[in-house]
Amino acid sequence: MRFIKHLILKKQINVPDQLELVIYLLLQERVTQAIEVFEKIKIGERDDAQLQYDYLKAYLDFYQCGQRESREFKEARRISHQYLDYPVHHWRVLFTAIADQIQEIDEINNPVVAAQIVIDNFEDTEQQRRKKQVSTEPQLEIYLSESHITIDCLNTPVVTLSYYPIDLETLFSHNPFFFSATDSANLDNFSFVLPVLTEQLEITQPSTQHLIPITNANVLIEAAANGIKQYKTHFPSSQKHRVHLFENLGELKVTNESLPLPETYVKVYSKQRGGSGEVKFFKDGYTDMRGRFDYGQLSGTSIDNVEKFAVFIASEKWGSVVKECKPPHTLAKV
Repeated sequence: MRFIKHLILKKQINVPDQLELVIYLLLQERVTQAIEVFEKIKIGERDDAQLQYDYLKAYLDFYQCGQRESREFKEARRISHQYLDYPVHHWRVLFTAIADQIQEIDEINNPVVAAQIVIDNFEDTEQQRRKKQVSTEPQLEIYLSESHITIDCLNTPVVTLSYYPIDLETLFSHNPFFFSATDSANLDNFSFVLPVLTEQLEITQPSTQHLIPITNANVLIEAAANGIKQYKTHFPSSQKHRVHLFENLGELKVTNESLPLPETYVKVYSKQRGGSGEVKFFKDGYTDMRGRFDYGQLSGTSIDNVEKFAVFIASEKWGSVVKECKPPHTLAKV
């Protein structure tokens, strides 16, 4: 409201005012209007707001290319590389993040070409350090097709699979942390108490896929290895989709046949530390153009007292899955 009064009282609205209006519209998720306002901005060659203008132009290029179903990002590429060696650290990190996102999308569309692109700022940003952790962290994921389950794993020599008949949506609505009972010896609180089938697999090679036949029943599948537990639901009519969980980063990525799934709904609950174990709604939203969603942090909210998260990922077309995870340590210390 104060910003609107500020604009009303001004005789002439300048470029910084227009840029600020664009930011307000973006915060309200009024992207189309933000683009319309931005395209009307006329900026001079020596305008003091040139840097901010360029950043918003690169930022909005993601939305505009998304509307055209394009992956070129010409403006974002040009502008971000122009500022990769900018002397002010804050802005250099912001433009580097844009370049990193473009490179990540390029790796999906053309891994060979993208591998030849190296962004070197002669420094490791926090985001780049977190990326390096992903390559060394043990990984365990399960993916479904209509009649088989595929297991991808890294540094997990033995994987135990347990199958539970379940109604996922109903159970999650009743208790977001219904998986927690499987972490203890007492399974009395688990809806179906015991799995209908348990299998133990020896993994001989890292990142090796195994096709395992499963029944045609609606089941919850639990995969456990090295203290990591992942869950997936299987319905005979459901299609395959994959959720990559990067627990140390507090991020997830949803894909289908290696392609990102944007606009996939994600709902997150947190469980507090201590005897009460209070369960609270944390956040919800949709995956971005890269199929990514940041579930581990919320502006203005501390996660220091969070014991773990329950994350529900749902798509009308591709099905749903629930994952439980610990809070990201790197974010909890910020």
